[in-house]
Amino acid sequence: MIYLFYSKEIFLIKKEIDKVINDNDIDSLSINEYDLNTDTINNIIEDAETYSLFNDKKVIVVNNAYIFTAKKNNIEQNTDLLLKYFDNINPNTILIFNFTDSKLDEKRKLCKSIKDNLKYSFCPVCLRRNKFLLALICVLASVLGTKAQVTVD
Repeated sequence: MIYLFYSKEIFLIKKEIDKVINDNDIDSLSINEYDLNTDTINNIIEDAETYSLFNDKKVIVVNNAYIFTAKKNNIEQNTDLLLKYFDNINPNTILIFNFTDSKLDEKRKLCKSIKDNLKYSFCPVCLRRNKFLLALICVLASVLGTKAQVTVD
């Protein structure tokens, strides 16, 4: 299974990743984490193709997966290797890509390919941009007798 979570709100991404891990009963020994600013896709695919020693399934979390956006990662990535993996996915590996941005680069071949293999995509409304929700939070906080300080970027 392949998941892609993206949002400007990192805590929402982490919440969804935790949900996938909990829903699949994955223990911490079967979770591997990578960062595309420092790791290569080659290492990630190699890990994804191997089986877990401790569980039937394993989770690979790939942070800063800006290969799906117009942004550049710190190191050059071999996205063709990832495209090949999409054609022959290991059913015992849950691969979770995530990044903090608000949209995909729909023109990229990688984005078109992942839509065919994607299990779940997540892009919540950013609270900072929704002034109505911000005002509602402030009103509820005052009703409850607390203060809420909200800033808008």
